[in-house]
Amino acid sequence: MASDYVWRGQTQSEHQSSTQVGMEVNHGKISAGAWAATLGTDSAAEVDLYLNFKQQISQSDYFLNFSITDYTYTQTTNLNTIEYAVKLESPYGSLLIGQTPDYFGTESSSTYVNYSHGLKLTESGTSLNFSVGNTQYGDKDKFTVNENGYTDYKVSIVKEKDNISIEMFYTDTDLDDNTAPAEKLDDAVVGGSITISL
Repeated sequence: MASDYVWRGQTQSEHQSSTQVGMEVNHGKISAGAWAATLGTDSAAEVDLYLNFKQQISQSDYFLNFSITDYTYTQTTNLNTIEYAVKLESPYGSLLIGQTPDYFGTESSSTYVNYSHGLKLTESGTSLNFSVGNTQYGDKDKFTVNENGYTDYKVSIVKEKDNISIEMFYTDTDLDDNTAPAEKLDDAVVGGSITISL
C-alpha cells in the first residue's frame, strides 16, 4: 500500500493512494513475476509482467541484470508498453538503462537512465536511499510539451523488520511547470508505503 503511486517522478494514481500486489518465482539466475497497482479512483489498474536474468561478473560483487517488462493498463490499452532494460549492480550503486520501442502510445521510442544507491544507517535495518533518472524521447516531434525529456529524483528512508518494509519518500522532476499539462504540474510528492512480504 502506497500513499501515492509515483513512477519515475510522476504520479500514476492521480495523487491518490494505491494498493499494490506482486508475486515472483525464481529458478537459478532467472526470475519471473507479476505486479499490479490501482490507478486513482476510477477502478483503473496497471498490470506488469516481467522476466529477468541475473549474472554475476567473474566472482565479484558486480552483477548484470537483463530484463523485459510488459506494462498493461486495464482501461487505457493504447498506453500498453514493453521495456527492455539492463542493470549493473555494484557496491557503489546500481545503473539502469531502459529502452521502449513505443513510449506509452506516443509512437516514439524512449531511453531511460537511472542511478540509485542506498546507505545503511543502522544495523537494525534502516537505510537512506536516493536515485536520479533521465528520460529522453527518440522522436521529439511526437511531443507538444517537454519534448526534450525530463529528469526525476527521489530520496527515501526505509525501515525493514522481518517481512515488513516501511518507506517514507520525497520525489520530484524538473518538468517545466509553464508548459507541462495541468495534471502534471505538481510532481513533487512526499509520501510513504508499507510492504508485507509473504
